[in-house]
Amino acid sequence: MSSPLEPTDPQPAQHGENGRPPSQQQPAGQQPTVRYLPPAGAGQFPPPAPGYPQQPHPQHPLQPHSQHPHQPPHPQHPPQYRPAPKRGLSAGAIVGIVAGALALLLAAGVALFFAARPSTAPPRNAAQAVAAVEGFLEAVAASDARAAQQYTSSFYQNDLLTDAVLERSNELAPITAIEVSDEARRGDSADQTLVSAAFKVGGTTERRTYRVSSYGNDTPEIYDALERIHPFGFTGLDATINGVPIQDESYAVFPGTYELTLANDLFAVGSIDLDEGEAQTTGKPFTVVNSKDAEQMSYLEARLSDKGTRLFRELVTAAVAECVAMTTLATPCGLDVSEDFTGSAQPIDGTVQRTITPTGAKELAAFEPRPDYEYPTLVTAYLFVDIDTSVEVSEGNDPATRERAYGSDLLSPFVDFSEETPSVVWH
Repeated sequence: MSSPLEPTDPQPAQHGENGRPPSQQQPAGQQPTVRYLPPAGAGQFPPPAPGYPQQPHPQHPLQPHSQHPHQPPHPQHPPQYRPAPKRGLSAGAIVGIVAGALALLLAAGVALFFAARPSTAPPRNAAQAVAAVEGFLEAVAASDARAAQQYTSSFYQNDLLTDAVLERSNELAPITAIEVSDEARRGDSADQTLVSAAFKVGGTTERRTYRVSSYGNDTPEIYDALERIHPFGFTGLDATINGVPIQDESYAVFPGTYELTLANDLFAVGSIDLDEGEAQTTGKPFTVVNSKDAEQMSYLEARLSDKGTRLFRELVTAAVAECVAMTTLATPCGLDVSEDFTGSAQPIDGTVQRTITPTGAKELAAFEPRPDYEYPTLVTAYLFVDIDTSVEVSEGNDPATRERAYGSDLLSPFVDFSEETPSVVWH
């Protein structure tokens, strides 16, 4: 008896001489017909791509009932592959894609919006920041520069951050009525606090929002407590701010009032009027509380005072009169007569007559002095003075005749007021 796990030998099948059952033997002399029948449940195979080596299809034996014994066999053509027609996206699919893209854009926009919004969380050291601003302004009002600097950036050091400068500032316009808001706001980070304050400078109420930085347990530091001014263009004029001599450089200052003065009384401080495009002489102190106030220093310049303007015009007018009175063909101020005359006529040196016309006299009385920006003690002017000129000319042995001549333009007058005795030099 065989074991259930041992395979039993099947009965050997009966085959003909070619290895097939007798029922599938081909008659003698007749070519065998191969018919392709796909396995049950399988789809149709597409034809192989051109040039690709074809794999032989498996041969399946024909079943006895698949071919009538008296019907001649006929070849079966393999089924042809027809690709399914391409179809576009449906309207629903397009709507879905567009809706998805819009949803992504909306989500990105919302994320950016909330990222850009300032944080509503309370600042980390609000009370300390408020106390720092209050202490700073009170120290400035008390002319205590050292105490005030304890609340500012330590790298600001110059001659204008002193008690003496603050004392003069409070004499000109004292700081009073200090009010610091307790409602501090968070700045750009958790370590930065925005503190609003109001105070009076003289009789004018000023408002500022200070940025206070606190890192760890360090003392709060007011980032923008000081402003920078740029008093350029006063070289050689013994300029001072609140009594302190200054050079052509930048200075940090406390909030307050500042007076720029010049020791040379021939000059004054001028302020450019941006609306009119002209510079106006001003001797008034200026208040610096914010960056806009500090920027006004860039529009200050040295100009001749009324006394200096009168002196300059007197010197230049006298130099022009002296030059016009000369009878030579060339003069130090220009107005040279050197042009060709009719034929071979030649001007005679020493016979030139120059006369300032009424129009020229008005022009000479109205010219404006212009100090040099880099060296303001060197002053010039643009002169356009109408002058009539004539000269005697000679041609051969003929008597000399007087003809109208056209001299060159006046040169530019320069006066250096740094000299002990200023005089006009023509260039």
